[in-house]
Amino acid sequence: MPETPVFPEGLRDRISIDISPRRRRFALRVDSARGEIRLCLPPRYNLRRVQNFVDSHLGWIETQISRLPRPVAFEHGMSLPLLGRSCTLNVLRTGGRVTHIEFENDVLHIRTPRDDFTGRLKRFLNDRLREMLTAKAKEKTGTAGLKFSALQVRETRSRWGSCSSQGTLSFSRRLVYAPDYVIDYVVAHETAHLQHHNHSKDFWALCRNLSDDYERGKGWIRRHGDSLYRYP
Repeated sequence: MPETPVFPEGLRDRISIDISPRRRRFALRVDSARGEIRLCLPPRYNLRRVQNFVDSHLGWIETQISRLPRPVAFEHGMSLPLLGRSCTLNVLRTGGRVTHIEFENDVLHIRTPRDDFTGRLKRFLNDRLREMLTAKAKEKTGTAGLKFSALQVRETRSRWGSCSSQGTLSFSRRLVYAPDYVIDYVVAHETAHLQHHNHSKDFWALCRNLSDDYERGKGWIRRHGDSLYRYP
């Protein structure tokens, strides 16, 4: 393993090194999903040149790190955007071994014996998001005269959604924290890919027609999408 550059105290834990045989130049990338900056390097590099590159970009690195979403944890009484609405978490500690979760209007009740119920709540939210996405996908494919073969909710780091050549629609689980019109736009986007596997004018025209609020949804996910990574 080649030697690595020296990072200032306070930044070391927020910068990772990504070495790729396909890369020819040095680059810095913001990874909101991991809450870090990636220093991308080719497999063979001159340490002095890399150090100079890092030193010359320290101001940019510090600025980008300050803009990364600060993670929050699930806790009683917090307000959380869920499935297009603002909800309050009501956590009640119970005996036994089972965690029960249910919506009541804009309150999400969590009755649990666990100190850390994050995993259970994430699975619950994934299921609710999948139901919402499926309903929207069925509506939009019906409108467009298209069909999808399957729908998945996954942990993704670079895409909010994707459409495979076999007709499988996949979506980031973090959309559960997005406004409804954003979720609707992403579903419209991937539904349009069932017919157009590109970003041609015909694709964007279909995407616009299938989206309830095209401009608003597209603009929000571009400007504020990184904020969805602050939640577990």
